[in-house]
Amino acid sequence: MHAGERLKSFRNRYKITVRQVESASERIAAAKGDKRFRISNSWLVQLENSSAEPGICKLFSLSAIYNIAFCDLVQLYDVDIDEIEKYRTVAEPNKTQLFEEQMSYPGSILKSDGNKTSLVRDEEAVAPGLVARTPAGNVCYGYIGMSDLTMYPLIRPGSYVCIDAPQTKL
Repeated sequence: MHAGERLKSFRNRYKITVRQVESASERIAAAKGDKRFRISNSWLVQLENSSAEPGICKLFSLSAIYNIAFCDLVQLYDVDIDEIEKYRTVAEPNKTQLFEEQMSYPGSILKSDGNKTSLVRDEEAVAPGLVARTPAGNVCYGYIGMSDLTMYPLIRPGSYVCIDAPQTKL
């Protein structure tokens, strides 16, 4: 089921018409003092037929009208807010960064197939692609930016590193 059909099912679940959605969005737009929050009934029909995509303001209005979390509506359009951290290294490959705590967990390893490096569980690992096994304890992961030569040649730019936080010496 595509996003428009899901939106239509939400509207039908609450037994409201496209005109009622339009009226509710007009009230929201008036309260916010911004006409971008208004949803016309013809545009809503186009949206439900998947010939249009909503902007952030219209999604906000639909979230309020349908009583659905904004993040859940965004996910209908294949945008997962939780993936933002995952794409930071892609967006800024020259910047050195630490990964989120949720990425580091005991029993995990970094695996490389030559082109990309990823974090996997022990049971998913294969020996030829093994880069590093995480020690137990306070471990975090980092990415060395492409322009960071601080530890070069010991650690090359573009490297993924496993950091044992309690250890203070090389």
